[in-house]
This record gives sequence, structure tokens and C-alpha cells, in this order.
Amino acid sequence: MVGNRPGWIRLDPLDPERASIPNENLLIVLTDWFASSGGDELVGHLRQLENVLFIGANTHGNLLSGGIGRTMLPRSRLDVIFGMYLNLRPDLSQFEGVGFMPDLWVHPDYALERTLAFIERYGLAR
Repeated sequence: MVGNRPGWIRLDPLDPERASIPNENLLIVLTDWFASSGGDELVGHLRQLENVLFIGANTHGNLLSGGIGRTMLPRSRLDVIFGMYLNLRPDLSQFEGVGFMPDLWVHPDYALERTLAFIERYGLAR
């Protein structure tokens, strides 16, 4: 539960086994190296949905810290900006610079074209 709102759960973007969210619709997500930081977090959360297919290349892998905090040092009055939390995989394996692997690896230059062909071939468009 998030805060005091019943029915809401906190999902961990680096622990896709933590929760599974029912989803009846197929969602296809294209990923590549340019999905970084917020993109990594989005992919991590989408990985917890059922019926999501990731096509492309690994994300950037840039999620070690986040939730930007800011304070002013009392004597110098300098602003300090820092990450408020750490994101670690449950098994402490490397994520930074590795990112999330797609379900189907396709070179990013051809990912959209091949994904559209995949959708057409298997009749996935409605």
C-alpha cells in the first residue's frame, strides 16, 4: 500500500518478480540504449505487467539512484543536489550499464520495421 491509499502497492522496477499486475491487452514496447534513467524505470515497471513484449536492445541501465533531493548547506549557503534513494536488484547483480534485456533482441535500426512485420504476420493488430 502506498501511503494510506488502499489498493495501491509500491512496485520495485528492479524486482519484476515482486508483483504481477493483470493485463488482458498485448503491449509491445520497443527498447534500446537510449532508454535511460526514467526510461529504465518505466521499462522496469512495465515488466511487472502481464502480456508485455519487449523488442529491441538492452536499455541503458542507469537506475542506481533517483528521487532528486535538494538542500542548502548551513554555513556556505551552497545548494546540494543528491539522489534520495538507491535501486538495487534483490540479488545485488549488476544493472548499471547493463539495463533490461528485451524478450526479442533486434538491432535498434530495424526494430520498428521488424516489429510491424511481426504484428502483421501473427495477426496481432485489431
